[in-house]
Amino acid sequence: MTAYNKDHDQWQGEHRAWMEELSHWIVSERRVVGIIYELEAALPVYRTRLNRFREMVKEHEVFLERNARNIGSLRPAPVDEQCETNLKDLRNFGISPCQDCEPQCVDGAEESHSQAAARHESMKQEQARLKIEYESALKQLQELAKGLQACLDKG
Repeated sequence: MTAYNKDHDQWQGEHRAWMEELSHWIVSERRVVGIIYELEAALPVYRTRLNRFREMVKEHEVFLERNARNIGSLRPAPVDEQCETNLKDLRNFGISPCQDCEPQCVDGAEESHSQAAARHESMKQEQARLKIEYESALKQLQELAKGLQACLDKG
């Protein structure tokens, strides 16, 4: 009977150790799953904002190209080579060839420039916000990754 009691005590001790280890593994697994969930949750939010800004940049590029074409079309085309030469001379002296244009040309160019300037400023502000969000998201992901690594190291 003594051998049985000795074995029984040993088995009970091993059983308690197994239960403690199992409990530790379950807690570690839950932490890892939680961190992975947080990583998954953090990435789509930032990815959505990044995609939105990417689209804004593409739209802004199209806007700038269209704006440049519109301004070019507002300026009357030179009638002949002599007119072209005169325009170049004016530019070389720092005089705008549009000074004597029709008011519609000047007004259109100013309006187009004003729109481009406002849109560009909006894009700069959005880029600044996105940069702050990027840095914040990066820090969050780094912290989560450290936490995940720590959980995995504890094993």
